[in-house]
Amino acid sequence: MSSLDPDVVSAKEFQASILGHWEVENCLHLLKDRDCGEDTHVCGSDWGKTWTTLTNMALSLAQLFKRTERTLREVRERCLINPLSTAKKLGYRKK
Repeated sequence: MSSLDPDVVSAKEFQASILGHWEVENCLHLLKDRDCGEDTHVCGSDWGKTWTTLTNMALSLAQLFKRTERTLREVRERCLINPLSTAKKLGYRKK
């Protein structure tokens, strides 16, 4: 079902639009749901926005730290095993 006019939008364009939507859902939102538990948090609207911002930042950093790991979960585990190395990558300098 769609409100798009079939005389204006071809079947190929319609399919590309639907696949594009699901690509975002499957690539980004799946990661946020599976690795950050975004669908399970019970924050209110203000905290919910903050939670979303923090998960976006965490996923972006994990992508930057990704080396030989295949998944973001492996990146997170490596960062937990060696937090000082992770902190140095973020600019932490021991005084």
